[in-house]
Amino acid sequence: MSEKDRPYGGFHLRRPPDHLLACLLPDRRGRWTRNELIFLSRPRYTGGIPAAVASILLADGLEGAETAVSLVAFAVCATLLLQGTTAGYVVGVSA
Repeated sequence: MSEKDRPYGGFHLRRPPDHLLACLLPDRRGRWTRNELIFLSRPRYTGGIPAAVASILLADGLEGAETAVSLVAFAVCATLLLQGTTAGYVVGVSA
């Protein structure tokens, strides 16, 4: 499949911070500072799709689904805890 055949020219494969920058950089009235852009692009919810898949596996009663749900829940909580507790540090470093 060539680049021309992909919807959005493969833009959907880029990272969420790239999407954020693509939306906020043209906003000149917002006057976003570099530090604000760094802070906004750092945290994001990760694990939404794995959580949905794990819950579908659990609802279907597949063997090992409880383990998948536990692992996904742990990964989501660990990610949120890490991002939440280091947000102030990121703001302090980039300030």
